[in-house]
Amino acid sequence: MSTTDRAEPKFVPLAVAVTLGFISINISPILLGAVSDGMDLVESRAGLLTTMEVWAFAFCTLTVGPFAGAFPKRRTVLAAAVVVAIGHACAAFSSNYTMVALARIVAGLGEGMIVAMIYAIIAGTRNSQGNYGKAISINIAVGSLAYVLLPH
Repeated sequence: MSTTDRAEPKFVPLAVAVTLGFISINISPILLGAVSDGMDLVESRAGLLTTMEVWAFAFCTLTVGPFAGAFPKRRTVLAAAVVVAIGHACAAFSSNYTMVALARIVAGLGEGMIVAMIYAIIAGTRNSQGNYGKAISINIAVGSLAYVLLPH
């Protein structure tokens, strides 16, 4: 089967996946107070956890993005989602700052992989520019709702 014979990917699962890739990055600033209270940290140290996750996210997105076509996209997205889940679970159950930091870095790498792979899938759609716009709009809407709905 040639690439022109492949079925067009469904947009909604792509938008959901890219939003899940970004959700931690979107809500982390809101949760800084809870993290600093829960771990008995000053907010700057709690903020450093978010910074490490965002750097890992950016690193993975920038390094994987150019080579995303070389990976099996759906399996890679699923594997990255497992990495994110493991990273967040480890962060939730870690009792010291170093372990939380390492777990958040792992989660950030998985999140970056998800976003890179989903954008590669969107790039292969018939209306890639429109689909990028829709995916980004949904991501911004979900992030905005999180700011409004989550406790500060």
